[in-house]
Order: sequence, then structure tokens, then C-alpha cells
Amino acid sequence: MNTIPTGWKDDGKTLVAPNGAPVVMGFREYVLAHSWDANNWPLAAEQVITSGSIEPGNTNIGPGSRQDFRLTSLGWTASRNVYVIYVGQDIRALTAQLAAANAHVAQLEAQLASMPVPAPAPEPPDPKATEALAALVELARALKLVAA
Repeated sequence: MNTIPTGWKDDGKTLVAPNGAPVVMGFREYVLAHSWDANNWPLAAEQVITSGSIEPGNTNIGPGSRQDFRLTSLGWTASRNVYVIYVGQDIRALTAQLAAANAHVAQLEAQLASMPVPAPAPEPPDPKATEALAALVELARALKLVAA
């Protein structure tokens, strides 16, 4: 039985949640075919993942499509068709990735902090001062010639 969640709209091809996010093709069929919570809106349109896995917490799943909703996620692969993704394992995997990335950032910041600060580049001489110095050198040479 195909039931449009309360407050959603369907034109026969695209199911649109109250927040305006679209649900299409197999994900649309899945939502309509199940007792879908009307408050379980999509957070964004479907994402196609061509390399890696659609599930960060289960890399064996491989590429496919994914759509994240407020309360769950739906996935599609050629071998599995549309299915509910166990988001708890994704949250754990992403939390571990974030912790590793933060540790790496802290390590790089510590390396930068321990590096000596390079001396500032000397400022180029003032052209007028260079000209004045050259005139003084010429004057000194002239005075030496007069004194000799």
C-alpha cells in the first residue's frame, strides 16, 4: 500500500518532504511502501557514491546511493537494492575518523609551534639612502686625492 506521509507531496515521480527536499526513484518507492514517519524528512537529496562505500561504518557495502533522513538513512547498491542503513555504526566510524583527524591536526600544530621562527627578510635599502651613500664614497675618494 503506497501512503504519502502527512504533509508531503508526490507528483508520481518525486516525493517532496515539507522541508522541500526531494525523494526519487527507489527511495521514493521505499518511503511510500512503508509506514514512514512524516517527521523523518530527508536532510538532502540522494547522494551517489562512486568510490569507497556508501556506509562509512561498513566499508564492505561498496559504492551506490545514499539518502540521509532526520531519523535514519536509506541506501541502494546493485546487489542489495534499497535498504535501511544502520546509522549507529556510521556515527561510530565517523566519530573515530574525526578524532583521528583532530589528533593529526594537533600533531601538526605542535610541529609548527616547535619550528624556529624564520628571521624576517631584510627590507630593501632606500634608493635615496643608497644614492647618498654613493655620493659620500665619491666625496671621500676626492678628499683622499686632495690630501695626497
